[in-house]
Amino acid sequence: MIMSKLRSLFREFKRPSNIRILACAVLFAYVWGAHNWGDPALFSNGWWFDVLGHFIFGVGLSFVMLYWIKLYAPESYILSGKLNIARQIIEDVTIIEAIFWEGFEMLWDLQIQPNYASWLARAQNSSADTTSDIIITSLGAIFAMFLWWCWRKYHEKRWPNDTEKESIESAKAKSRALAKEILATRKSHRKQIYNEFKKSLKETVRTVKKIDPS
Repeated sequence: MIMSKLRSLFREFKRPSNIRILACAVLFAYVWGAHNWGDPALFSNGWWFDVLGHFIFGVGLSFVMLYWIKLYAPESYILSGKLNIARQIIEDVTIIEAIFWEGFEMLWDLQIQPNYASWLARAQNSSADTTSDIIITSLGAIFAMFLWWCWRKYHEKRWPNDTEKESIESAKAKSRALAKEILATRKSHRKQIYNEFKKSLKETVRTVKKIDPS
């Protein structure tokens, strides 16, 4: 099972589009990481360059996630709706930036840099720098999703497809009906569990009373 999953993961990794994404990520890491790693003062040229990097990161990651949703979860891409997809991607990009990247920078400044790489610069200038990084990355994600939304609206207006709309509405209706059926089944199952628990509890009480009539 594990080997099968690993082989499947490797096949997806070899997909040309994913290789291009990896290449862009490596280039980005080199330009804004290894090549320009530093601790610039707020509003300096280096700080503005870092801001640009966070904005590009927000835009790029948003489009990558959008592509992955379309590729690996087409049902969500079609049925969730543009607004829900955009909101989810913006939230995910913000979480990745705030928790993983800024968390790594905090770990770098507190443990890695002073103990193992003191010759390298610190990652975080101040709380204002950290906050601005998160905000700029989120704005990049919002900008990317706004561009995508505009393109989708233009595409729908320029090349309308009534058959596609009908198919989507039909799929949504079937999905809602199936969801209601699943929820009803869950409710019935919970009721069954409750009844079994109540029956077991009553039997336990009767057994205890037989053992100790007082």
